[in-house]
Amino acid sequence: MSFNYNVNTGASGLGGAGKITFRNVSMGFYRKSGLVVAEFDVRGIDWVEDDSYPEAYLIYGGAVKKTQVIEASDIWTRQSISWEAGSNSADGTSLNLQDLGSVSVVLRIEDEDNVQSDTTFPVEINLDPNDEHLTLLTSTIGDDDTPDIVWTLSDLLSEQFMTPTLSVGGTSATSCVFTFEDSTTVTLSTGIVNLNGVKFGDSSLAMDSTNAGKAYWKKISKYKITSPTMAAGENAFTINLNCVAV
Repeated sequence: MSFNYNVNTGASGLGGAGKITFRNVSMGFYRKSGLVVAEFDVRGIDWVEDDSYPEAYLIYGGAVKKTQVIEASDIWTRQSISWEAGSNSADGTSLNLQDLGSVSVVLRIEDEDNVQSDTTFPVEINLDPNDEHLTLLTSTIGDDDTPDIVWTLSDLLSEQFMTPTLSVGGTSATSCVFTFEDSTTVTLSTGIVNLNGVKFGDSSLAMDSTNAGKAYWKKISKYKITSPTMAAGENAFTINLNCVAV
């Protein structure tokens, strides 16, 4: 078995003073948690502990989404950094809770001398709430050709403006009855802000936002859209929440 030993005498030595190296980078998306995770092996070369710590960044769309200190030693260690893609990020923004497809995410490693090295990965990010948060309450068989399609949503990853749309074949309906936890209802076809029951003082929704008048400061317990006319027999229908971050 062979090993390496790096003779480093400072700025004129191998690797340079204070530099770090990394290798074996991998990156992926975890659908259930909404996390983008990057893993990498890292090693410090003559890093001075009193200096600023090296840092790792996850960058999307040119904005830093997560920053994390790297505690590098002279031995290779496996480290990771994760970003909650559907929640408020380091830049104070959230992503639309939709299937975003393949996007480019950058892992940036920066040493204490502010020397940066970027690695870009294509990552499939699917934040559509339907699979993980939506529960259909309507029976899938009945004699009504315009059935009420009813569902619930568990808490989303962030506050979102949504325009629920029910589609059957080439016909769609957007008039949705929202039932709140206090049993009151409102019917809207132009969308609503899903606040997940967040209280007024804790919300990220700005009062000068165009969506401010579409927010109800109570939790939505149920959603209902009356279906367009269905034909006899089996009918496929889709529910699209059309979520947009507020």
